[in-house]
Amino acid sequence: MHISKINLVNYINTQKTIKPRKNNLEKPQDNGLNFLGSQTKPLTVDDYLNAKQELPKTIARAQEKSVSFKVDLDELDLEKINGLQKGIRVFEGLTMAEIDFALKRPILLINRGCPNSCLHCGYMATPYSNKTFDKASFEDFNNLIEGICELKSRLGPKVTLCPKMELFLDSDCIAIEMTDKEGNVYDYIDCIEILNKKDFVPPLFDTSGWDPNCEKSQQRAEKFVQYIINPKNSGKIRELNVSITPYHILFAQAMNLKSNFHFIKAKEREEKYTDRMANTLFTFTPILDAKVAFNILSRTDDGIKLKSKGNNETLKKLNKKILKALEKKYNADLVGEKRYIKTKDDIKKYLDRYSSIIQKSKYEGWLESWGRAEYLYKNTSDTKEKRQEETLKKIKSREINTARRIINPNGTVLLLDRDISVLTDLQFNFENKDKPVKKFAHQITDCVYQSNKSD
Repeated sequence: MHISKINLVNYINTQKTIKPRKNNLEKPQDNGLNFLGSQTKPLTVDDYLNAKQELPKTIARAQEKSVSFKVDLDELDLEKINGLQKGIRVFEGLTMAEIDFALKRPILLINRGCPNSCLHCGYMATPYSNKTFDKASFEDFNNLIEGICELKSRLGPKVTLCPKMELFLDSDCIAIEMTDKEGNVYDYIDCIEILNKKDFVPPLFDTSGWDPNCEKSQQRAEKFVQYIINPKNSGKIRELNVSITPYHILFAQAMNLKSNFHFIKAKEREEKYTDRMANTLFTFTPILDAKVAFNILSRTDDGIKLKSKGNNETLKKLNKKILKALEKKYNADLVGEKRYIKTKDDIKKYLDRYSSIIQKSKYEGWLESWGRAEYLYKNTSDTKEKRQEETLKKIKSREINTARRIINPNGTVLLLDRDISVLTDLQFNFENKDKPVKKFAHQITDCVYQSNKSD
């Protein structure tokens, strides 16, 4: 009889009793970390065996109502198969229903915060903090992925569980990194490889560029380029997205300085951003010849709606300046190292391709009016307070349980309703589960959503 690689007898002796939340709107304690779920009684080997015996029956019942061979986990009678998670340590304290709830469209925040501080960010990304736990450990990341895969194996090929795991929300993929207990550093390529080996849907790769003078970031970007242009790796990401916007902090500062007649400083900031993005496109040049879905996200909105001058016309002028700066880099490469440009025809070829990608950008002329971007608009009835009020109504009516799941670096689970988030009563059993994390800027902090509350 194969149960798992974990010694179940020893595991039973180390099971902890977890006290669940009692009220859907109960105020959290200061650290908000004294919970995991509602599985208060340690699971036994009998629980596992009974769940395993019930599994084919509940799958068969679900298939009778389905038109496809595979069924989603939430279509099963989860009470009947509670115990199937026995011995998977990352799920300790969670029932099967809670595991299913926590892994609906999940985003695992490997890193919290972003060095770019773009004004148009929908998710209120904040800078890194030394006072909070901003990075998931490699062990916790790997244990969660391994735990999901072990449970998938137990459920069998007829049940769908967490086919896709996104890895960022308020961070930039170039900056993402984890460390293990020995101090080894793992970057986003390592994350991509782990998900690929475990048959997850390929993740996205988004970046707003990086400082060309930052050797670590430049080397990491070049490493990524060499990785993704390899034909065996080109399908390991769904899309590569580069964000170009007048609301990056550097260009936004330039616009502000110019409006206050500080033209020299404004020009310095503008050229710094232009060079940053030209360097990004230059570095990514080889990807244009690879089979990778490559987008440039040029995001702004109509000037009539916006407070600032960062409208569509500003964006078009900015894109032209970036392409001009990129052309200079290509010419320098032609007479220098010839890394990417071997002939003058190469210059035209790659400039035309980038220009075409920019013109086809599916986000040009469109910007969400929530998150930090709310304050860019002249008039909006969709205020933060109104969105929070709507989210509270969804909490009470249980409509919010369809929202995205956010998994913090310490394993706490939140629900995300646009840019409004609320903590749930669930937490994965991470090794770093007792470390504090900073709250999201628009997080509702006076209630905890109780996932297992009956309607």
